[in-house]
Amino acid sequence: MKKSKKLISLLMVAFLFVGSQLVNAQPKSTEPNPDNCKRCINGITDLTDVQKQKIEDLTLAHTKSMTGFKNQMNEKNAHLKTLQSADKADMTAINKTIDEISAIKGDMMKTCAANKQSIRALLTDKQKVVFDANASKGGCSGMGAGKGGDCSKSCNHRGGKSCCKNKKE
Repeated sequence: MKKSKKLISLLMVAFLFVGSQLVNAQPKSTEPNPDNCKRCINGITDLTDVQKQKIEDLTLAHTKSMTGFKNQMNEKNAHLKTLQSADKADMTAINKTIDEISAIKGDMMKTCAANKQSIRALLTDKQKVVFDANASKGGCSGMGAGKGGDCSKSCNHRGGKSCCKNKKE
């Protein structure tokens, strides 16, 4: 009886451990989120209403363009999977599709960099320091999580722990 209770307890602990690891292994969302852009400016306490509105407008336009890029990436990745799973893979077509995916990623990065600079142009020197500090903590730089990225780390800000640290509700 004692052995079976120990065995059940051990199995429960093992199950909980494995279950927690599976939850941690889930991919991050790659959906563009306009609210995330606010995370890198949330530590800036002296934004004017005009600045807030302009940043919101920039964020909305940027999110729309990122959605278009994301859709293109999904199409190209699906096409690449189809090409790669063919009985006789056409390496020329595979390489061409990979080049197209790389071009889209490059366009995404350029768009993100331009958006970030557009936001910075609206800020005072003091505000830029806070914005850049939040960006350097990982909330506003890089390509994004998941396949193909979504620029969520760059302009839509992933909103990781370090980026949200200064969040004031």
